Amino acid sequence: MDAPAATRPAPEAPKLADLQVLRKLAALGFLAGALLDLGTLVLPDPDPRDHTHMVLIALLPLTFGLALLFGRRLSDRAIKLIAVSGGILTISAMVAVILPLGAALLFYCWPAMTAGYFCTRRELIANMVLLAGTCGAALAVSRSEEITGSTWGVTVSISVIVALGVSGLVRRNVALLEQLHEVATVDALTGLLNRRAFEPILEQEVARSRRAGVPVSVALFDLDHFKLVNDRFGHAAGDAALQRFGALLQAETRTTDVAARTGGEEFAVLLFGTDTEGARTWAEGVSALLIADTLDDDIVLSTSVGIATLGGTITTPDELLLAADRALYAAKAAGRRQVVVASPEHQRVLTVAA
Repeated sequence: MDAPAATRPAPEAPKLADLQVLRKLAALGFLAGALLDLGTLVLPDPDPRDHTHMVLIALLPLTFGLALLFGRRLSDRAIKLIAVSGGILTISAMVAVILPLGAALLFYCWPAMTAGYFCTRRELIANMVLLAGTCGAALAVSRSEEITGSTWGVTVSISVIVALGVSGLVRRNVALLEQLHEVATVDALTGLLNRRAFEPILEQEVARSRRAGVPVSVALFDLDHFKLVNDRFGHAAGDAALQRFGALLQAETRTTDVAARTGGEEFAVLLFGTDTEGARTWAEGVSALLIADTLDDDIVLSTSVGIATLGGTITTPDELLLAADRALYAAKAAGRRQVVVASPEHQRVLTVAA
């Protein structure tokens, strides 16, 4: 086997941010904004001087909205650039010409919230700089009489606070999701994956094995007479023994392998790129190391192992696990403390026994 390495990490935890959702929502927002912009022109207006500019400005959200709506192949960066930076530019253009100014400055809260939710820290800072700059420029050219000396500072401060607040909440929620994901996929005692995490990885690796044309094997371990360890030495000693064996598996697996604790004293290791003979040799080595490692202790551990390799009559992940389990059963029935490779004989023996 290759040099020892840590067991492959658990599957990636889910994330809150879905940029395809952002693409669709931002597209609808831009298009609704363009229609709202044009719709206000037919309403009574005490100061119609901005109507021509508002018609031209409506082209901005219309263009951005259509780009997002039909740009299904846009990169993640492009989606965020159009949705957030495009929103800031559109609102700044409105602030520059709209009369009276009214509550238009509050519209900056929308791209600020979007940036806080979807953008990285660097992107968030860049967009807040863009917001501050374009807002200042828009206020500088505006003809509105509602602008005071503090208008820019208050607008930018509120927008930054909103963006940072949303960003902080999102990061906290992501951290909680990752913690929940770890609890759901990692065995707390040994640090190995649990069965829930192991089975989908097995399906992925079996599919990869077929595409690449390389073997994949599974080794199922069962610590021999483990109930006696708990009964004689206590559950604390039993937990320590499980941790010890888990650490041994971690030390003896490669980055291409996956080790998991699948039951009380049961463990599974997926060996990608390893044929039956290689899996047998590796499992025998692990078994010998376990005995040697505990030979001078009060608790001498040994293990029974069942080996199965994809191929022949074993064509699916479920069949692979079942064949390894039957081989493990045969190892225990033959006296334990040995490695058994799955074969048709084990199938017949177990059928008769059932």
